[in-house]
Amino acid sequence: MPVLAALADEFTGRVVFIGVNPQDDAPTARRVAAERGTAYRQLLDRTQRSVDALGLTGFPTTLVVRQDGVITASIRRAVSAAEMRTLLNQALGS
Repeated sequence: MPVLAALADEFTGRVVFIGVNPQDDAPTARRVAAERGTAYRQLLDRTQRSVDALGLTGFPTTLVVRQDGVITASIRRAVSAAEMRTLLNQALGS
């Protein structure tokens, strides 16, 4: 999450970051996000509907989704800043 938090600042206005938390209640999710410096939007998914719909099988998983809804990358492990920056630039066509 710290990598994504830093990139969310770097890509402000060009990329929307959304975290999905399928485990915690709202107070815990807010505390964890604050501890990790995560200011981007967090979706609570206690029913795991989005997890199931996206076929996620483990965490962390990072998806890069274009504006038209096409998933251009799915990384089922921690991702480095350099790798994520490359994936975002590719999705943006830059």
